[in-house]
Amino acid sequence: MTLSTGIVMNRVTFTAKAGKAYVAAAAALALASLALIPQNPELHGDIIVYVALPLLVSGAFLHILPSYAKKAPHPILSLAALLLAPAALISPRLYLALHSAAMLAAIAQAASKGGFPYQRALAASSYLSTLGVSLMPPGEPELAALYALTAGMIYAVNSTALTHTYGFKPRGRAASLLALLHALFPASTFLGPAPLRVHAAAEWLLYAYAVRFDAAPHWLRKAGSFKGRAKPVHLNLVYSSIAAVALFPAWLPLTGAAAIHAYAFGFLALNVAAHGPVLLPLAMRIKARPPTPLLPLLLASAAALKPPAALGLVPRAAPCLLFLAGAALLAYHSFIPEGRGARR
Repeated sequence: MTLSTGIVMNRVTFTAKAGKAYVAAAAALALASLALIPQNPELHGDIIVYVALPLLVSGAFLHILPSYAKKAPHPILSLAALLLAPAALISPRLYLALHSAAMLAAIAQAASKGGFPYQRALAASSYLSTLGVSLMPPGEPELAALYALTAGMIYAVNSTALTHTYGFKPRGRAASLLALLHALFPASTFLGPAPLRVHAAAEWLLYAYAVRFDAAPHWLRKAGSFKGRAKPVHLNLVYSSIAAVALFPAWLPLTGAAAIHAYAFGFLALNVAAHGPVLLPLAMRIKARPPTPLLPLLLASAAALKPPAALGLVPRAAPCLLFLAGAALLAYHSFIPEGRGARR
């Protein structure tokens, strides 16, 4: 092995370990923030939206980055967003801006070349959009920040995960247009709640087209044809992804915390459920139990009940309890080793 090859391999290993540290920090912060809900729900929301979720998203991204980019960013860039976390004590929104800038630098260095240019453009648009809404707070800052970061990265991952995995070519031009549209999302958020939602709805339709949502029946057949452990993993991916697309509009008529929860319980949580049981055990280096259809069912039920709960038609606690049950099941299938000898 030459010196240059050794340096590259060390960077790849370091980046993967950095991703693991991000995921662990995100899980710890999210759990700690639950204790704040009774006395300070606003601080709980700030920790989740501005710190924990960005760490989780970036941790997963850094862990898979070397596998598709064939290279990794400089170690300083790999750790930058984590090392900057104390800035959240000054201002959570300031930390989100610094986090986004650091990850854009990492993408520019390590993912500027290679295959799937639309996927890299979508990843960059996610952080670019987040940087925009964090520097110039719109009228709904938490909702805008949550959507800007997580939706863009979901688009990036699924642009290949829901196409190549099941034998289809993604609609690359549509995905590239989606990246441009998402990068412009901050402009719509500053115009008011209605333009924000119209923009998001346009992205939803374009996303469904780009990932060939019309091929969902084929995804189900293909997932069902797998054997062994792969079958429940793929079925979970497909069930969760279909439910996520179908339930995306649930948050659009809502405002405030109800809109945030409906988006988080549905589109966001279902996509985490789709990929979490694969990516999170990989990042944590454990062998977890395969997921069951109960996981997407709980989260989809939570999202579906949020709009009627906001109108007082069902108990307001119902969707939250379903979401907590789904989150607990996701943690079980992502972080709990499957018996002895599971660590790898």
